[in-house]
Amino acid sequence: MRGSGIGQLAPAALLLAPVTARAQEIPGWVAAGALSPLLVLVLAVIVGRQRRSWSAGATHVLLVLTWIGLFLLASAHVTNDYLIRVPLLAYALHGLLLVVLVVLHCVRGRRS
Repeated sequence: MRGSGIGQLAPAALLLAPVTARAQEIPGWVAAGALSPLLVLVLAVIVGRQRRSWSAGATHVLLVLTWIGLFLLASAHVTNDYLIRVPLLAYALHGLLLVVLVVLHCVRGRRS
């Protein structure tokens, strides 16, 4: 019989636990995912300051907000999971690019 045994003990134990005890247990990946837009926005502002160009920082902030807005729009109105994940992928790649830009600026600053 599939699904029997120890694998069902954890969900059964959660049903017996008080609701407040379960509500306080937030997985780390959920907290990181919730804080990542703030981190990426801070990185966008840092890139703008490093380049001494507020227009560059504002452009990155606008792009981050665009990716988040497109994800919210797609998740509300589209049923295709792949189409919903496209703005998330763009957001993740943009965040990675911002990290690379900040690190490159720091490395170049130490060389000179």
